[in-house]
Amino acid sequence: MIPIVFHAANVPLGTTISVTAKPETDGAMIGPVISSALTGTVGNSTATANVTFPTGGLYFIEARATFALP
Repeated sequence: MIPIVFHAANVPLGTTISVTAKPETDGAMIGPVISSALTGTVGNSTATANVTFPTGGLYFIEARATFALP
């Protein structure tokens, strides 16, 4: 399991991040994995997603956060 740590600014606290990992070559996509909620301050927050990768191979990571603007 690999922890992927996200740092955010100006994103509402409590927002989670959806993470998917797509293999460079043939293989199954991993995820989505949902991160912990953003904590800290609106100007400087963090969240972590723990993603389990198979042995070997290269993956492209995609992360998405969805939230409403105030």
